[in-house]
Amino acid sequence: MQICSENLAVRGLPSLWGAHLVGRLETDITGLNRGLTFAPNESPFKFLSNPAPYPPKGVPKVFERVVLDGHWPDAPMYSDPNEPENRFNLLKRVELHLPGSADWLCKDLKRPAQELPHDERAIQTAIHDQLARIGLTRLHPSATLFLNEHAFRGRPELLEAMLKRPGYALSCSPSPGQATLVTLLFQEWICFDRARPMTQVYQDLSVRAWTRIFRSKHLRRDRRLYRSGLRAIRSILYFIATARPLTPAKPWTAPAHALQPFCPIIAASPAATAAEALLNNLFWEDAEWRLDRMQSGSNRRISAPPKPAGLEAEQASDQIVQSFLGGLTRISTLAKEGYHD
Repeated sequence: MQICSENLAVRGLPSLWGAHLVGRLETDITGLNRGLTFAPNESPFKFLSNPAPYPPKGVPKVFERVVLDGHWPDAPMYSDPNEPENRFNLLKRVELHLPGSADWLCKDLKRPAQELPHDERAIQTAIHDQLARIGLTRLHPSATLFLNEHAFRGRPELLEAMLKRPGYALSCSPSPGQATLVTLLFQEWICFDRARPMTQVYQDLSVRAWTRIFRSKHLRRDRRLYRSGLRAIRSILYFIATARPLTPAKPWTAPAHALQPFCPIIAASPAATAAEALLNNLFWEDAEWRLDRMQSGSNRRISAPPKPAGLEAEQASDQIVQSFLGGLTRISTLAKEGYHD
């Protein structure tokens, strides 16, 4: 396993966080040291007013270690100004003052830069966590397989559109968390099959999302931090594109278009729960059987369980599609609410 713990990516992610803080507060690194290192009190936070800041002289250089030297802020290793013997987590303390700021550290991108080749299970866990934060989930791959088998028969482009559209929506007006999510989806496609057109689609969407992030004027207040953060993201995208999966892919015997069902559909959480409950009642055994057989590459003759009746299959398809559309609506709502600010 190749370890890149000192590369530009890992050391540059704190710079991106720092660039956001400097631009959001319209200050400099010294201002961050003065106004963000004290613990919050009962009164509302007001930068350089409450909590009372350090005087201009004798300010400890806490943020220099992080945003310039690349020390990771998400650890209890920083001395409390009022109680030097106590240590605190700088990232969590700043988040108490400035909710949403922790997203700019992009913690889920640290692992891809540190550990090569890819660990598919860790990637999928990170994707699940990012989706859950914004009220989304992914349907079981059997649901995708069901659409391919029963609703989109002979129309693989419809399924491809369902796999692409969430990525397009997430990259249109992204928060750093949403840009991270698109990047993780790109990494998952690399593990699945780097030669498929969908992999290139999500690589392009990752670049698109981060390009929009770095167009934000507030990140450019400190050019050093801006450039360091930009280099970090570019390095991570390069690492993802060139690394190999942790486990070699199994030999596939199914037709090329049939490989798509192993990529779960992004959907709205409540509707997805209802859809999967319906699928479980109707045809779970059938879908699971087909999925397992395709994954194993088996050519044995096995009697297939009965397919669901036409009306039931139609209802199940409609439920899946509705949960998918609900997910797109949720993403659109986040963009309109200015979630990316």
